[in-house]
This record gives sequence, structure tokens and C-alpha cells, in this order.
Amino acid sequence: MSLLPRGMSNSRIATTLGIAPGTVKTHVERILNKLQLEDRSHAAARAVELNLGNSGL
Repeated sequence: MSLLPRGMSNSRIATTLGIAPGTVKTHVERILNKLQLEDRSHAAARAVELNLGNSGL
């Protein structure tokens, strides 16, 4: 979730974390569902509110 505010695609997040793009897609979908968010931009905004965008990755 901390990489979403950077505007990274699933593919770029996957490369950064060393996982498959499909895994990223699954995690993003689960984040959206669990936090009852509409889309990635809402998840990114929520991550910023929670100070999750400063992980240094």
C-alpha cells in the first residue's frame, strides 16, 4: 500500500518488491475491499493519510 501514492503500476510495484504482477493485483484488490475503497487513487490517498508513503523503498 505504501507504493500506491507513488503512482506505480502493478508491474512496477512487482519489480520493486520482487513478486509477480498478479500477486500485486490480488493484494491491491484485497486492500480496496478490506478498506472499502473505490479505486487505487483512494487507496493512495488513504496511504498518505496513514503516512505509509515514506517507507524508503
